Amino acid sequence: MQQTPTLIGTILEACMRLNDARTAHDVALRATISLGALARDATSGGHLASNAMDLAIDLLDHLQLHDAKIDEAALVASAYASVKDKSRPYTYYALGWGERDRPQAHLQDRVLHCMFRLGELHYGPDDDQAYRETIWRREVAHDAIRTCLQIIAGEQPGISDDELIELARQRLESRFGIAPGAPGRDA
Repeated sequence: MQQTPTLIGTILEACMRLNDARTAHDVALRATISLGALARDATSGGHLASNAMDLAIDLLDHLQLHDAKIDEAALVASAYASVKDKSRPYTYYALGWGERDRPQAHLQDRVLHCMFRLGELHYGPDDDQAYRETIWRREVAHDAIRTCLQIIAGEQPGISDDELIELARQRLESRFGIAPGAPGRDA
């Protein structure tokens, strides 16, 4: 039985296929470029979805460099610990229990929030609780990724999981020359 593709699974699979020597610093800098493009579009009335997806991809890539065990189920479990039924895809929970229409109110705040969370994700927790670092990173990444998805859903009300996955595939192909399911590229 073939598993239904999910946004998180699609992005993680593609990022794991990248065969290069990227470091967390490289990915954080790439995320900063995506964040800058998103900020520019948020202030100029440009199209946000592609840049928000780029940032979500970068955030997941950064997370998986620190957490090799991250997958859809782990992200849902850490982000929504109080939810009993965690069988739905991450996007179901992140976009408000299936509600896809989000106004773009406070768009600039959302972009700034992503900037704050990216810094936290890259530099790690402030305390010496290394045992909690994996959980903490998952929570921080989730919060920023959810914000990116809300920006996309605000620009494209009613966007479906299939449309989000297609957008991610297009961005992965455009940025890295790799489509999920295709052989990895060589550095």
